[in-house]
Amino acid sequence: MTGERGEGALAGDGRARLAIAAAALALAASTSLSGVLEPFELVASDAVLRAASRRVEVEAFPAEVPDAAVVGIDPRSIHLWAWPWSRALHARLVDALEDAGARAVVFDIDFAPARDAEGDALFARAIERSGRVVLASIDQVGESADAPDGDAAGGATRLPLASLARPAAAIGSAMLLFDANGGPRRSPLPPVPSLPPSAREPADSRDAGADALPPLALAALWAVRPDARPALDTALRIDHRGRWTPMPVVSAVDVLEG
Repeated sequence: MTGERGEGALAGDGRARLAIAAAALALAASTSLSGVLEPFELVASDAVLRAASRRVEVEAFPAEVPDAAVVGIDPRSIHLWAWPWSRALHARLVDALEDAGARAVVFDIDFAPARDAEGDALFARAIERSGRVVLASIDQVGESADAPDGDAAGGATRLPLASLARPAAAIGSAMLLFDANGGPRRSPLPPVPSLPPSAREPADSRDAGADALPPLALAALWAVRPDARPALDTALRIDHRGRWTPMPVVSAVDVLEG
C-alpha cells in the first residue's frame, strides 16, 4: 500500500511538473510572439556578440578595411564651401577620385532636389564618365539638409534627381531598420532578390520603387564586383562587435585641393 501510494504520488508530481513546464513554455512562446521580450533579446544578442568578439584573437580581424576610405564633408570643407554645395563640386570630387584610382564612388547624400542647372549638368556628366558612381535613396523625417527652403521630406523616400540617377552605376537605399529598443541593426533587402545592376535593364535599377532597391552597401559591392552573391535573408545585418578598425577619413578639401 505504501509503495503504491508512493508511486502514485511520484506520478502525480511528474504530471504537475510537466504541466508547469508546458505552461511556462506556452507563456514564453506567447510573449515571444507578441514581441514583449524583443528588447531584452536584442540586448542579450548584442552582449553575446561583444563577448564573442573578446574571445577572438585580434589577428582574426583585418588590421584595416581594405581599399575603402571615407571622404568627409567636415568643418574644413564647410568653412571653405558653404553647404549645400553646387553639384559642380561633387563633379570635381568624382573626377579627382577617378584620377586617384577609385574602383567605386559612393555618395550617401540626398540628391533629390534640383540645384543650379550648370552644376547638376556637370555632375551628371562626371557620373557618366566614371561609370562607377553609386547614389543613395534617402528616407528622411523633417526637412532635408539638401532640400530647398520649405521642402520637407515628410518621411517619404527621396530618390536622386533623374538626370543624376540615369548615368549612375546603381542606386542603393540608405535606410536602416530600427529594432524595438531603438537600435539600428539591419538594412532591409528588396522583397524579390535583386540582380546586380549590370545584369538588369537600366529602367529596373534606376526607376524602381524605393522598396525594390538594395542596401547602399550592397549596391556599392555590386559596383565593384557585379558577380557577387552574398548569402542574405531579409536584411543586411550590421556587425556591432566594434572590433573593426575604422576606415580612414580624408577631408573633401584635401581631395579637391591636393
